[in-house]
Amino acid sequence: MNETIKNKIKNYFDSLEFDNWCVSDYFDTEDYKYIDFDDAYHYIINYIGDCGGFDPTDAVIYYNEAIKFLQEHDPSLTLSLSLAKDDGYRLSDLNSEILASILKMYLIQNMLYDRAYDINAFFYEIQGLIDAEDEEEE
Repeated sequence: MNETIKNKIKNYFDSLEFDNWCVSDYFDTEDYKYIDFDDAYHYIINYIGDCGGFDPTDAVIYYNEAIKFLQEHDPSLTLSLSLAKDDGYRLSDLNSEILASILKMYLIQNMLYDRAYDINAFFYEIQGLIDAEDEEEE
């Protein structure tokens, strides 16, 4: 895999971001060669999950930031409370930072899910570039 292709992947991963969370934070350029280009979306989701990238712990750190995030994305707290309940939290364990963190990870996963087709299409295109590169070398 040449540097041009690695840069395309890096730039694409940089575009997969949400509120200071970015796919490229979980991949080094050397990791790109391990991506399953036939099912890139699932590979990426599993890889980030294995790295703890969807763990809500410390996703939203400060109280003020958490309150702003909740006001913007779930002002009624209905979704974040439901997600917390589904994750097994007790009401006495919750605060704005935990709720915002749980919600943020949920929104990130949904953003990636919504882009699953685009992610797979991008890597299909990259596979074509790699195949063309390999043919030129032969």
